[in-house]
Amino acid sequence: QQAKVGVDSAELALSYYQVTTPISGKVIGKNVEVNGMATSASPAYIIAGEDTMTVTYNVSEAVMNTLEKGQNITVERNGVEYKGVITEIGNAVNAATGLFQVKAAVEADGEQLPSGVSVKITSDTYKAQDDLIIPYDAVYYENAGAYVYVVDNGTAVKTYVTTGIFNDEVIQILDGIEEGTKIVTSWSPRLMDGVQITANEVQEAE
Repeated sequence: QQAKVGVDSAELALSYYQVTTPISGKVIGKNVEVNGMATSASPAYIIAGEDTMTVTYNVSEAVMNTLEKGQNITVERNGVEYKGVITEIGNAVNAATGLFQVKAAVEADGEQLPSGVSVKITSDTYKAQDDLIIPYDAVYYENAGAYVYVVDNGTAVKTYVTTGIFNDEVIQILDGIEEGTKIVTSWSPRLMDGVQITANEVQEAE
């Protein structure tokens, strides 16, 4: 009788649930069997989307806090880029990795992005708006900190700056120079404090 009560209770609980999938497509893998155990640790089915695939990746808490649902990402595989949108941002950290899981829907089918392959993901995280931006190559570093060469009356003046976020092309300047300041943007082995600078080596900070 106790076993029957347990079965009836389980069947009642099961009737309250409906299993759905976030995408349409073809089932290419199954991890559950009839009368078997299903856990949240592994997907019940693996589905290859007809025109949309899901990419799952992990990020640090600092990066996670800069992301939001609906944000655009770019997925690259074998030199081909695909557009995607973030659909889910995990709110629990993985105890093993210390990272948060993020999922995104990508405009690609199962042939373009087969299930299980590794891809490169690009997404906007930290942003700088209405801030001072200069070419990344114009900034130099030493033990005392970051510095640039400011042009004063045709002469290079070594000036220390406080930097912010950056990419391969530009870098944010938080302090040290102002908008309109002329800085040296081309490197030379003769570049040092006090040397004369020509016009084609100069650019205004903006």
